[in-house]
Amino acid sequence: GIETTRRIWEVDPCLQIVICTAYSDYSWDEMQQQADLADRLLILKKPFDAIEVQQLAHALTEKWRLGLESRLLLGDLDRLVQQRTAELQREMAERRWLEEKFRDQASLLDKARDAIVVRDMERRITYWNKSAEHLYGWTAEEAVGQVSPLLLKTNPDKYQEAADSVM
Repeated sequence: GIETTRRIWEVDPCLQIVICTAYSDYSWDEMQQQADLADRLLILKKPFDAIEVQQLAHALTEKWRLGLESRLLLGDLDRLVQQRTAELQREMAERRWLEEKFRDQASLLDKARDAIVVRDMERRITYWNKSAEHLYGWTAEEAVGQVSPLLLKTNPDKYQEAADSVM
């Protein structure tokens, strides 16, 4: 029975097996040494009741079905993880390309003779070129993130009037 079990598991390692016997040539320990029994093999010794066999068959069939369902779900999950990983890799490659393009464009702005200051809707400075550093005396590291009217020391009313006229 053990040799047959081993050969069956070579074909389908998930199969549940019950060996019905009146006696055994091997002890349980000897059988475990000969085959990786795990929880897929049961020994049912005679005499046994028919209801025991029915219950055992039902329980092992359900166990096999749940194992199959679990493997299928894990396969689906693995496929979804691989798809998402591929998407993230594409997004990262696109982001690296955009960052490189931004750096190239920023280097062109640094070569401009005019002061170029970019701000967001909250008036926080997001870009400050070399000419702005020379004109205002603040480095880009000091300027980026600051509120532009405060940093540029402009009259807040005139600044707002000018800002409203271009919006």
